[in-house]
Amino acid sequence: MDTDAPRDKTPPAMRPVTLAALAAAVSTAALLAACNGCQRNPTKVDAGTPVAESGPASLRLYVVSDLAGALEPCGCQKDMLGGLDHLGALVAKERDKAKESVLVTVGPTYFMDEKLKPERVEQDGWKADAIAAGLKSCGLVATTPGKNDWAGGADKLAKLRDASGAPLVAANLAGDASKVVVRESVRDVAGVKVAFLGVSVPRSGDSAPEGVTIEDATKALSEAAKKARGAGARVVVGMAAIDRGEAIRAAEAVPELDVLAVGSPHSEGEANDTPKPPRFVGPVLIVQPSNHLTRVAVIDLHIRGEGRFADGSGLANAAEVTDLETQIDDLQRRVVNWEKDPTVPKADVDAQKKRLDGLKEKLAKARVPPPTPTGSFLRYVLADVRETYGRDKDVFAAMKSYYERVNAFNKDKFKDKKAPPPEKGKPFYVGNDACQPCHTAAYEVWKKTKHSTAYKTLVDSSKEFNLDCVGCHVTGFDKPGGSTVTDVVSPNLKDVQCEACHGPGSLHIVDPTVNGFGGEKPAEEVCVGCHHPPHTDVFDFKARHEKIIGPGHGKEGAEPNNDPPKGWKPPKPRF
Repeated sequence: MDTDAPRDKTPPAMRPVTLAALAAAVSTAALLAACNGCQRNPTKVDAGTPVAESGPASLRLYVVSDLAGALEPCGCQKDMLGGLDHLGALVAKERDKAKESVLVTVGPTYFMDEKLKPERVEQDGWKADAIAAGLKSCGLVATTPGKNDWAGGADKLAKLRDASGAPLVAANLAGDASKVVVRESVRDVAGVKVAFLGVSVPRSGDSAPEGVTIEDATKALSEAAKKARGAGARVVVGMAAIDRGEAIRAAEAVPELDVLAVGSPHSEGEANDTPKPPRFVGPVLIVQPSNHLTRVAVIDLHIRGEGRFADGSGLANAAEVTDLETQIDDLQRRVVNWEKDPTVPKADVDAQKKRLDGLKEKLAKARVPPPTPTGSFLRYVLADVRETYGRDKDVFAAMKSYYERVNAFNKDKFKDKKAPPPEKGKPFYVGNDACQPCHTAAYEVWKKTKHSTAYKTLVDSSKEFNLDCVGCHVTGFDKPGGSTVTDVVSPNLKDVQCEACHGPGSLHIVDPTVNGFGGEKPAEEVCVGCHHPPHTDVFDFKARHEKIIGPGHGKEGAEPNNDPPKGWKPPKPRF
């Protein structure tokens, strides 16, 4: 029975991993990661001389689970997790750690949702093209698809397969699926015969892609693995886009596998999840990193003779490491926010920093690498995908081309789109130009915040007409009497203006006593409409609120000027 809990949809922990630290970890065997209830049955390993720590791996395997259309994070927070160009940079910089490196993806890869919204068909299709090109640059050798990958139809999936340069592997899919998938892929990697075997259950509820027949996943995986071993495959990599419990039972039933990479059969929405702990089931290492490319599993395979792979990472000791890492991740993020909050006493912050140092000392002691195994062994690390790695130029070029293409297309496609009118008697959005004459002090405070240049950040990166981005960089997006992806000029509703927080103000500017458009002090729920995962890892309302107020705008020190200048007239009604 599987004892793992369902996939956690809480925000991912921000692991403090640098590329240098990752490289050191790979070479010194300190590649530790989460493991709850790890089990390891005795397996045959080769006798021989202990392996030197500094030698490169025979083969490095990168595993991405449930990428699901996440080309890159939104960038609202510095050094956010994710980004296909950052993965490409990591792979390129780490090439000397193994004779050859390859990448596989498992679970939904090209599309975030199971069905494409009509207004997003072109944009999401082109994003999938960019993902395919980027994955090819990163060294993709095989993909086991989830249901989302059929969102654009079988023909589109076939084109994405060809653009990625890697087969879609799913041994248990038949019917129309046989037109786009293969049962297995065997290739020579650095002189080693490696089999990539996949199974998938691309179904949510009773709904599967049209024409696709789903056969028994475990049976198909077992048959494919036996065939691969019989044909002389030295390494057998399984990829399973199935429920985790079923994947673990499959590993128990198919000991011929060396690694089983797990992804979801389907997914929906932009929320990030946390990685599942690696675990051994007999000789099989099961890995499942977090979704949306926030983290990637890295497995170094050191081949010394014909035996199976021993554990060279100390996964049996990793439960304590995981617990400490979780505590450290959480406390580090909280300390950062407390340091910015003037209401938190410095003595309290210093006490928490001391506690943080103590936890880090415990973690260092827990990360004692195991003795280097004799014979063949593998090492595992869960690597954060961060912008600090830099950008792969080829992947970034594909991404840039996508953004420019979408920007030009959506600008024309939605050129006539208008926001729905407000109900009779209800307010509409008027823009800061109507607010500023009476609220001069508040306006001057706002001008010094990043909210005042939110739209420019999109313009500078060719994203102002991108449906993934624009809604949180304008005011009143798609709301009655508000803005749309293109209609942000009259009135000027660019940037995160007064009404984004306080609500539409047309009635208020006619009669200042009418204050029922959102109130003077917006609730936290207003902010988290945009400041939520995956746009930001942690949003501390109290600390961030201090960043956008000042004298005349929520702070004492200046009286707000709430009287309109002489001769001022409210804007003409738009509705």
